Order: sequence, then C-alpha cells, then structure tokens
Amino acid sequence: MSLINIKLFDCLEIGDSHPIVIMGVINLSPESFYKGSVLMDLNDLSSIIENMIQNGAKIIDIGARSTAPWSAKISIDEELNRIISVIKRVCKLIPQDIIISVDTQYRKIAQKCYEITREHNKYMIINDVSNLKTDVTLKDLIIEKEIPIILMASKDIPGDLLSIEEITEILRESIKSLEDWGFASEIIIIDPGI
Repeated sequence: MSLINIKLFDCLEIGDSHPIVIMGVINLSPESFYKGSVLMDLNDLSSIIENMIQNGAKIIDIGARSTAPWSAKISIDEELNRIISVIKRVCKLIPQDIIISVDTQYRKIAQKCYEITREHNKYMIINDVSNLKTDVTLKDLIIEKEIPIILMASKDIPGDLLSIEEITEILRESIKSLEDWGFASEIIIIDPGI
C-alpha cells in the first residue's frame, strides 16, 4: 500500500508521513447541528480565531449553510451574505501560513471567497460535503484555479452513503473523474463522512 502525502501550497503537508493537522470549524449557520461551533456574535471572531491558532489549527473551516437533514434550506444569496464579511475579517486576522477552508457546495460562494482570499494574499481550499454533486460547475472552478478540495463521500446528497465499500467506491470515482479532467490528485483531500 502506498503512502498518501499532500502538499497544500508551500505551508502545509498532510498525510501518512506528517503529523495530524487540526482544522478549526466556524459555522455561520444558526441552524447548525453542533451549536458549539456557531459564531453568534461577530465581535467574538478575533478571539475564536486566535484560540484556534494557539491550539494548533492550521486550517480554519468556515461554512454558512447547515447540511443537517432537519435544518431549513437557505438560498445561495443568503449563504453568500453570511460568509463574505467573515471571510474578509478572517483574512485580516490569520497569518500567511494558516489556510482558509470554505465549506460550500456552490460555485458562486467559492468564486467570491476565492477572489477575497487572493486580494488578501491568503490560501484557500474548498470543503464540499456533496462530493461536487450539488453544483457541478464548482468542479470547473477548482480545475481552472487549481483550488485544493476536500471531498466528502456522497452519492446524491451529503450523508447518503452507509457502507465502507460504497464510500470507497464513490471516492475512487470522484478522484478519477477529477484526474481525467487534469486536476492534480495531490491536492484532493478525502473526507469519508463516517
């Protein structure tokens, strides 16, 4: 079995030959299933980010849409409104070697966040729990801009796979599809969603 090693930009290596990487999570969706990660007051953002970094976070994951089955559905514009000001502030708060992970299933959100992070000279990855199924045009963006991606195993909707065999098969198919389009497998991170 071969070792898995990924290099994100010039500041972070992930994989079998490297220590575990901590990802801090900030949810901007009040309907999120884990209330402990929900940012309720924007004034708390600075101390939250500082705490995450002091505790070893190398990636800060920011999401504005809950995927919990019971949560109310929101529009893409609502997701965008929730996330944009926070991404701008986080860009000002983090050092260069901290990576921003944008938890979204939509190209419109990813595109705008990418533009903001580039303006601030910060690194960004995408965390898509739909495995590029919700908005297939997101795939075009990550390929065009070579944005590293975290893919969660899902067949049709997030969280719909149950067996290890299904998870493995779907992730293999997704990785192969991206590679066939010329996307480097070295910047694909998998989330088995277990």
